[in-house]
Amino acid sequence: MPDLITAFNAEEYGWKDLQVMFLGRPVIGLRGLRFKESQEKTNVYGAGKKPVARTRGNVMYEGEVKVLLSELVAMLQSQGNNAKGVMSIPPFDIAVSFAPDEGGVITSFSLVYCEFTENEVNLNQGDQQVEITLPIIIGDIKWNI
Repeated sequence: MPDLITAFNAEEYGWKDLQVMFLGRPVIGLRGLRFKESQEKTNVYGAGKKPVARTRGNVMYEGEVKVLLSELVAMLQSQGNNAKGVMSIPPFDIAVSFAPDEGGVITSFSLVYCEFTENEVNLNQGDQQVEITLPIIIGDIKWNI
């Protein structure tokens, strides 16, 4: 069994280490980020009651970006299409990096060929900021680049 003192040799990545860029600018009003990769997999049955093989189907990607309203306005202004909204923004890549302040290893991902699929603004009495969740469709995810 490893000694716990010597096994503890790195800092875990956290929100404070996250840097996200898309549409040509760092996203400073970022409040949340989610991206997911999944694949259809099915057991194939033959003789008996247990699977004899497995098939693999399509790979699917999805995600969402949560931003402050001021960030949404800045995104639209950067694209020169204030009146058209986020669904009219052409496909773009999202660069996601974790850069620890203590000099740890920088880890980066790339969400490729993204587009916004919805834009819903939801305000409630007493809200001190406006947070908007923007679902995205993703063409590919490049891990640990």
